[in-house]
Amino acid sequence: MEHEPKISLAEAFLLVAYIGLTDIIGIILVFFALDDFFILDILTFPVTQIYFRIKGVSKAGYDIAMNMAELIPYVGALPLRTIGVLMVISADRNPSGATAQITNVASKINIRNPKGSLSGAAVAGKSTSTIPMAQFPKGQTGIPMAEVRPGAEEAVPMARFPKDSKDVPMASDPNAAR
Repeated sequence: MEHEPKISLAEAFLLVAYIGLTDIIGIILVFFALDDFFILDILTFPVTQIYFRIKGVSKAGYDIAMNMAELIPYVGALPLRTIGVLMVISADRNPSGATAQITNVASKINIRNPKGSLSGAAVAGKSTSTIPMAQFPKGQTGIPMAEVRPGAEEAVPMARFPKDSKDVPMASDPNAAR
């Protein structure tokens, strides 16, 4: 079974012509030391993203990345919008092409946190495969940031020092002098 692209050749031509024209206008403005004040971005970003979402193109993230790069000063003078649209069209027409192979390889890379580091899930108390919950003391699922002491009306900020494991009140603690 052969892959049927979601973007036809005529649609691709019109899309590249429109985005290419806005990139050429942007380049001309840069040569005259003028700025478009994000007008070209407003005219192109919604058009491409809505179109790709309606068509169900799964690689529209390339276009988003290029549109975000357009916001960087001086980098935005490059024809990045056209490159992003061409990347999406290429990924749609060649699902087993170089872009798809790189994405496939990158998705298989297992990134693990170094031993002893905390991930967001571990701090939130959820178990993860990279941070075993056994590293925390029994009953503790995260790093305490404050505690309520007897006689205190509100939580007192504290710092934890690993050498002696004492809870030391921070300098901003109103009850520290007591």
